[in-house]
Amino acid sequence: MMDPLDIVMNQEKVVPFFQPIFNAEQQLIVGYEVLAHFPTKEGMVSLQPFFSDPTVPVEYKWAVTEVVYQKACQKFKSSAQEGLLFLNVSTDVILSLDVHERMIELFQELGGDEFLQHLVLEFSTIFDYDIENIKRLFQYFRSYNIKLAIDDVSYQNSSINRFAFLEPEIIKVNIAVSYDQDVGHYYREVLDTMGLFARKIGSTLMFEGISELSHLHVAWRHGGSLLQGHYLQRPYESFQTPDCQRVKLQEMIGSFIRFEQNKIREQLTLTREFDRRVQKVNQQKLQEDADTLAENLAYQFDPEVFRVYICYSDGYQRSANWIKNNDGKWVADENAKGKNWSFRPFFLKQTLQMEKHRTGILSDLYHDIETNERIRTYSCPIGQGMYVYFDLAAEYVYERDWLL
Repeated sequence: MMDPLDIVMNQEKVVPFFQPIFNAEQQLIVGYEVLAHFPTKEGMVSLQPFFSDPTVPVEYKWAVTEVVYQKACQKFKSSAQEGLLFLNVSTDVILSLDVHERMIELFQELGGDEFLQHLVLEFSTIFDYDIENIKRLFQYFRSYNIKLAIDDVSYQNSSINRFAFLEPEIIKVNIAVSYDQDVGHYYREVLDTMGLFARKIGSTLMFEGISELSHLHVAWRHGGSLLQGHYLQRPYESFQTPDCQRVKLQEMIGSFIRFEQNKIREQLTLTREFDRRVQKVNQQKLQEDADTLAENLAYQFDPEVFRVYICYSDGYQRSANWIKNNDGKWVADENAKGKNWSFRPFFLKQTLQMEKHRTGILSDLYHDIETNERIRTYSCPIGQGMYVYFDLAAEYVYERDWLL
């Protein structure tokens, strides 16, 4: 890293680069993140190491930050940009030096009150500090119509209750840092939760660090409204035309749509086939009790499933759990009989859907509590207010990419 003192002494040489941020709806540039660079003999280098180094005095960081803000805002305003300007904020600097009022003065001097509505302040490492102080900062900036973003969200720091408390306009997920093969399955589930949560509190979900096609697919699949990364566009000193990547994005998103549509078609075909098989067995065994029917269905759906049980529409389990043990034998587990599953968020809604349409339902992918495997559950109405549930075997799921 360059000598911090050299950077501060030559702060007038700092150059703001602008990395485009695209929206998924129209595939257009809707904003830019400001990234500070510094000229060297080898060319322009990022100042990210300077700002993230805890040994660099906060006074140094603020001196350089102020120059970056001035140059970036002046260039943004003089070029008549209509989108958003994302400015990185060092939480340590702003809390240590109490410069939030100076920031507002600076922004007003550069563009007036109307300019403030174009600004998005990106706060990182906020969970290392007192959340009440962060909340007050957010309220202060929000009173000036400035939008707030929480930056560098990953599976390690995705604290839902803190997001709810701060209510940021934008939740920014760094997919390049967080998408690790060792935790990928769990992280996708975190992203599912994050996407749902963002919608609940009215936040926009943004994915940064998109460096390859698979990253873009994950971001699109998990509700990323805003997209950013070198795969889409690198940062430059100048602004780009809003539709510079529209054709490319449309082609890629089109391929994602076709892929997901094919998966859904395969899942619907499987559901219809399972419906047919359940009804065939059910028609032949109408007089059997729930345990015998569940046992017969278990054998009929071997090896596709590893657990079968029957519930009433109100959630009470009528049969035992018929489970395939390690020896491949079907055994009855009586412990679950009589338990009520209506507390599960999906249960009542799905039973009513099955009752209305008289068809089965295939669940989303989830981790089974007992086996810790990623599975799906197929459920189907069997009459007399009862529903049968089949937990698909993990091997069966993994062998079919349209179930993953």
